[in-house]
Amino acid sequence: MNNKPRVFGILTLLCSVIVLSLIGGCTGASNPSSQSAPTGGTGALPSLASIVNKILPSVVFVYAETGPVAGAGSGVILRSDGYILTNKHVVAGAKSIEIILQDKNTYQATGVWSDDLIDLAVVKIEEHGLPAAQFGAPENINVGDWVVAAGHALGMSPLEGGATVTAGIVSNLNRSFSTEGIAYYDVIQTSAAINHGNSGGPLVNMTGEVIGINSTTVTEAQNVSYAINVATARHVFEDLVKYGKSHHPYLGVTLEDLTPTTAKRVSRPLCVGALVTHIDPQSPTDLAGIQPNSTIVRFTGQNVESTADLIRLLWRHEVGDKVKIVFCSGEKETEVELTLGERPKSGGV
Repeated sequence: MNNKPRVFGILTLLCSVIVLSLIGGCTGASNPSSQSAPTGGTGALPSLASIVNKILPSVVFVYAETGPVAGAGSGVILRSDGYILTNKHVVAGAKSIEIILQDKNTYQATGVWSDDLIDLAVVKIEEHGLPAAQFGAPENINVGDWVVAAGHALGMSPLEGGATVTAGIVSNLNRSFSTEGIAYYDVIQTSAAINHGNSGGPLVNMTGEVIGINSTTVTEAQNVSYAINVATARHVFEDLVKYGKSHHPYLGVTLEDLTPTTAKRVSRPLCVGALVTHIDPQSPTDLAGIQPNSTIVRFTGQNVESTADLIRLLWRHEVGDKVKIVFCSGEKETEVELTLGERPKSGGV
């Protein structure tokens, strides 16, 4: 008996169902392409031209003369009276600093102030009415957000064509690492390319607000770059402008991650967080009554799962802020409120 007509009929029916399903999907509310398209309806990615046009006038070229060699980087104008934020490593050891704006006007820096802990510095030029960028809100930064990185990639100054931009997304908000003796805790990982010369330039959101300061990239990988989060950068900028130095908050503790190994050492059930191994006498933590071998599990209402988490949250605060800390000792959790001190010159958390 020949079954070919029956098989052919079944295949025809299946194809008809698939086609109808696809047509329905294209016109229905659950259309995957319309959900993922940022512009909603057109299916096309939006132009970034308006964002670029907004931020580029605030991006500057930084030429740092250090002696027999010189370095080039980027910066962003954040006050119209000539205060520019950049990376500390861009201007470190400079004997003179030249700033070139996008309109090719050139200035000699009259002041430079660097943070002693974070890779940030402020450079001052004597001018008024400059196009200043605006800081964005850190609480509005989400993984998956579109971002634009601006700066003078490869050290190409405005005299050689001006700044360049790259686009990507926010890839991660919980990275921490150290490189060349500099600790990075509060950073934004992005897929937007940050190349040599981009350091110190702004990472901006889709409204052109500065949400990070481009700092470093991973050369062993693709599309892995880092910018210092505005949550930390804004505090440092305002401190350097107002005081000429930074004031970092201080708990007065030595910490390590609480792992199964450390949990066994202190004879307690695993309590994920930042284990307090030492407390400085008369420090804010000491005065609050927290004891060594306690584990900090929440800081200002946010979960702490590691030492890096705690430092990242701490760096976002000011000296003198009152904060609530939840710590566990054994199986008991206790909440205390303390006033953050100022980090001493000797260092510490």
